[in-house]
Amino acid sequence: MKPTSKGRLKRFVQDVVRQLASVKLGLLLLIAFFAFTLVAAFFPAQEVVGLFRGLGKILAREDLSTVTALNFQERFESPPFLVLIGVLSLSLCFSLYYRIKSELKRARAKQEPTLLEGSQQRSGLVGAAVSAVEQELQRRGYHAHAVCTAGSWKVHASKGGSGVWGSVLFHVSLLLVLAAVVLGTSLSFRASVKLTEGQAFDARVDQFGKQSAGRWRQQAAQPLTFRLVRVEPDYEVNGESTLASLVEPTLEGKSTRFSTSAPIYINHGLRHAGVTIHQGMDFGFAPLLMIEDAAGQRVFQAYTPLATLAGPEKQSYLDHVDIGPKDKQLRAELELFPDAAYRDGVYLSKSALPKNPVLHVVLRERGKIVLDHFIRVTAEATGGGYTVHFGGVRRWSQIDMSDAPGVPVLLVATLLGSLGLALRLLRVRRRILVAVPRAQQDQRVVFDVSGGSEKFQRTFETELGIIRAVLTQRLATLPPPAPIT
Repeated sequence: MKPTSKGRLKRFVQDVVRQLASVKLGLLLLIAFFAFTLVAAFFPAQEVVGLFRGLGKILAREDLSTVTALNFQERFESPPFLVLIGVLSLSLCFSLYYRIKSELKRARAKQEPTLLEGSQQRSGLVGAAVSAVEQELQRRGYHAHAVCTAGSWKVHASKGGSGVWGSVLFHVSLLLVLAAVVLGTSLSFRASVKLTEGQAFDARVDQFGKQSAGRWRQQAAQPLTFRLVRVEPDYEVNGESTLASLVEPTLEGKSTRFSTSAPIYINHGLRHAGVTIHQGMDFGFAPLLMIEDAAGQRVFQAYTPLATLAGPEKQSYLDHVDIGPKDKQLRAELELFPDAAYRDGVYLSKSALPKNPVLHVVLRERGKIVLDHFIRVTAEATGGGYTVHFGGVRRWSQIDMSDAPGVPVLLVATLLGSLGLALRLLRVRRRILVAVPRAQQDQRVVFDVSGGSEKFQRTFETELGIIRAVLTQRLATLPPPAPIT
């Protein structure tokens, strides 16, 4: 009788599921996943796309030349990567299903023989031998039970069964890793901004310096507003001084009695408005610069962040700022010495602390220098029709904001994967079968020991030899059964 179309379809689906659940296909998909991740993380997209284009021209393969149609530039959001994650997830799910099903079936089969023992009575020398075998195996950590069939006893013993569930946990951790990747590429949000002490930030009005978001998320979940209160040296990382920032979360740009300032660090942030605010890597000084023209009109006044470290000891800060309308082309070139000292005709900074700040100002108009002075704090200099006042120094800092919903999932995956791997390596399943037939006429007990281990077979064979020797000695010294009166 020929199978129906429905039967053929069912058989085809079962074959596909079994192939997806196979260890070989799972390993190949994992290798492809890690290879794609490494390429996406360490090689620029343009180089990879250019490589495929070059291969397409050399091999005259149009499909390789048009690989850009797959949006590979988006890397972890590209269709090939999403398809790979989908297939790998199915493979892990099916493999997990068959493994759990097999373990449950094994557990039920393990319980069935114990029901047969109740109708059997242990008596005589063989009964004593069976009890001795059980005691010895249980003393070594094995779960043992005896079954009598046709007058012959068999002792089944096993241990390390929990190690198999380590594989289950490891499979689950891999699924969670894939889920974390999908969450990270679709719902993540990262941005940064550079603020001076006392400056506030409102995401509805101000713009981020750098910003990256997932496919399905373009901004913070709630209106993000906060104020940078203070930046101060706090601790050291790898021998270098690092800063901590004190920020005050605000509601819609306004401070409330419910919001309090809190310190943030590079590795520890403040949760606010659906994102985590933490200290960035860049920081520096921002001198208060005020410039007036010959008519006494103020053309510039602001704290100017100086970003570049310069000098042999990298203790001074260089930057420039363009001022006024383009027709004047006025530019102020600034160099700050936080802890200035005048030695051998030049200024240098003794430390990075703002103890004695001196600001070197070079003012250019249409490229021509009109003012070049070293100005101490609260002092001013005049030249070329301009007056420059150095009002003070504040620190500025880069503040990073991020929301990575995949990070908690990844942490759980790491814990489960570590636990599963530890169980798999430390709790290896081992099985032992001791067959005890009827006693011989000379009242000797003959037995046979066999077994197997999923891993570390050589070590298990050594253990099996020790168990065989110990049982031989114990069974040889069993007292004869008492005569029946």
